[in-house]
Amino acid sequence: MGTLPVDHHEDADSDDDATMVCSSEVGDHFGELDSSGGGLPEMGLPGFATPQCFTEYRRRVVDDMLRLAGALFPAFPLPPAQALQIVTAAFEAGDIAYGITDAVTWAREAGWSGIPLAALEADAADFEAADFDFDNLVRRRLSTIAAGRLSPARVRAHVNPSNPDYARMLTLAAGFPLITDPSFSANGGGTWPGLSRMARTAAAPVGKMFHDSMHAKGLAIYLRAPFVRQHVRDAAISTAGWATAAGKRKGRAITNCSFAGPGNPPLNSPFVKAASDAMWGTIKLPTIGDHARLILTFLAETACAWEDLRLWKMDLAGAFTLLSWDPTAVRRMAVELNDDVVIFFLCGIFGWTGMPAVFNVISRTIVWEVSSQLHGKMLMLSLIHI
Repeated sequence: MGTLPVDHHEDADSDDDATMVCSSEVGDHFGELDSSGGGLPEMGLPGFATPQCFTEYRRRVVDDMLRLAGALFPAFPLPPAQALQIVTAAFEAGDIAYGITDAVTWAREAGWSGIPLAALEADAADFEAADFDFDNLVRRRLSTIAAGRLSPARVRAHVNPSNPDYARMLTLAAGFPLITDPSFSANGGGTWPGLSRMARTAAAPVGKMFHDSMHAKGLAIYLRAPFVRQHVRDAAISTAGWATAAGKRKGRAITNCSFAGPGNPPLNSPFVKAASDAMWGTIKLPTIGDHARLILTFLAETACAWEDLRLWKMDLAGAFTLLSWDPTAVRRMAVELNDDVVIFFLCGIFGWTGMPAVFNVISRTIVWEVSSQLHGKMLMLSLIHI
């Protein structure tokens, strides 16, 4: 069995939505490989491996891969040597683990010395020019970046009205709303969550990543904390944080919308998750069995030879940041940074529980549009990875 060539483009700094091609829903004639796992060999991987048992651990992974491949693709045997090569490459990729120290060093080597004073002063001046009306400031900022972003006009021009997500796309394009829990109340004029120890330690890389990926692109607003307490008292302040990211020294800047300070109801809740799914649709992630069925279906329905089959991936760099909030929601998308500064996000963020469901509308729309307009044969599958 030869491996499927994979063509893809992926932005090194992005957490992306991905569309896998050569996959689609099929009938139940592969019921023995259904999504519940029925018919697939039971995986016997240990929870972890020490250096002393690495060789044995790798052998067990290879054995499991061979059994799984045999169940999924019985007509295309996977050579053990190739399985070993795949597993070894996976281990090598997973062993690259960077920590906070690496991220701090990355920011220092990049010359980061804090949020630029010029950016702070420019945003403060714009706020004053908007008569300290925060929603007015947001609308002005959104208008300056509108030319390069999703809009109702673009949806009408490029999305078929027959697309099942057409109405949802129009809503997204106009600025998607923030769903909040009935118990939610803003903490802007009260007690803020403060900076965690990790946020303080990783203040430099977090600040630089937010600045480079958000503010420098016109997707965020800086205001000093006393200014926020005085003029945006109904803001919702969440916490900033840092997390590892595979293969990236800088890691990942994150927002935690699940904590708003002692006694303050946060933005995230089970209600928000359920309401987001109801409004935007539930995400259905594909399984290994799904991928296998779709590949086999493609081979069965075409005259394509195995070696001519292509599996390719298309990423939308930045993913959530491609969508703009409704202007009235931006005051809720605030995160306290180091040096007494608050950043407000004009675009989608990683950290709000409804965001994956919102963006999955884009994924479904792309799959529907491409699948309905192709000449020839291609099967597609949509997924979100973070």
